[in-house]
Amino acid sequence: MWEKELVDILEEEKKILGCILEKERLKKDLLIKREAEKLLEINSEEEKLFDELDRYEFARKEIMKKISHRLNSSSEEITLSRILEFASNKPLLENLKNSIISLISEIKLLSFENKVLIESSMNVSLSLIEKLTNLQPSDNNYNSKGKKEIKIDLTTYSTIT
Repeated sequence: MWEKELVDILEEEKKILGCILEKERLKKDLLIKREAEKLLEINSEEEKLFDELDRYEFARKEIMKKISHRLNSSSEEITLSRILEFASNKPLLENLKNSIISLISEIKLLSFENKVLIESSMNVSLSLIEKLTNLQPSDNNYNSKGKKEIKIDLTTYSTIT
């Protein structure tokens, strides 16, 4: 009975983590393309997925507590690896565990890459703002209306793409 519940929860967690991974990949593309509005939409969708994942994680922890009582262990000692020793469907649980670990690793890696892209973009923007607000042109050029012309070479500013 508990094995079926655990498998169902792990399968749902795996499915949600797969969706989160896809959102992270999409976020990376949107960061590179600088599509902020779509990025905000993806963040909102991802928040909902994390909320759903939290519900399944809570349910999984509750099952783990039940299992720990049956095995006369404290709930802190019970891990999925420990439960596998007593499971009749060990290959399925092992496969789910490995898939979830792999998905989490990929999500962490993509999240880190996205963080680097965001920080890089912010640094470039801040540098550009600083450059624009602290201009000291070497030559004073004036236009036909008598106003000073300021020339800025924006080609020196780029982000990681």
